[in-house]
Amino acid sequence: MQHDPRFPALATRVTGPNGVVTVAHYDTLGRVDTATVQNPLGDGRNQATVYAYDNRWDLPTAVTGYEVTGSTWRPLSGTARAAYDSTNGNTCPRSEP
Repeated sequence: MQHDPRFPALATRVTGPNGVVTVAHYDTLGRVDTATVQNPLGDGRNQATVYAYDNRWDLPTAVTGYEVTGSTWRPLSGTARAAYDSTNGNTCPRSEP
């Protein structure tokens, strides 16, 4: 297991019992901004998840999954989004188009 020197308690690289490696990158506040599972299916492709945050409430506003091959990032599906009430941080209801 490896660590980010800014946040020694947060792992940056973990190898699971099956040998699959997960790498995490953190923003300046110690929140995961990208987590990548390296070659989980043994076919050379990685799976990455990218996070965006509401800085006031320190909660995620967007989560997007990608298939990564070399330097090509292809979205796996749409982005999951969330919004928060500006007065209390409660989750706002979503309206679908």
